Amino acid sequence: MQRKLSIAGWILFLIGVGLWLLNIEVAFEEADSVLIGLGAILLLFSGIMKFKDQQS
Repeated sequence: MQRKLSIAGWILFLIGVGLWLLNIEVAFEEADSVLIGLGAILLLFSGIMKFKDQQS
């Protein structure tokens, strides 16, 4: 589960960065910021899960 969250987080983060760097306009205005934020949140949860596994 932790690995899937990490992969999904990186994918969303990199898509968001790509949209931002290339100035690609999509259906709604701040899509790049939303994707970067969602990716960062998923990576944060993934890190928390990994940390808890190491504590056990």
